[in-house]
Amino acid sequence: NYEQEFTIGLMESEKELLKEIDAALERIKKGAYGVCEATHKPIAKARLKARPWALHCLAYTRTQEANHRR
Repeated sequence: NYEQEFTIGLMESEKELLKEIDAALERIKKGAYGVCEATHKPIAKARLKARPWALHCLAYTRTQEANHRR
């Protein structure tokens, strides 16, 4: 039972990642790739290299995470 639930969880994670990658490819087509969707500032190349499907710059992401912890 545990293995089955673990496998299903992995499949869901992979499915979500594929959606994020498809969205990044769409942003490339539209010319919006590499621009933070919240701040409209460029996303650092290092971040895009580490996470090519990133929607937000690191500063915005950290702010959101800090707010979420409160």
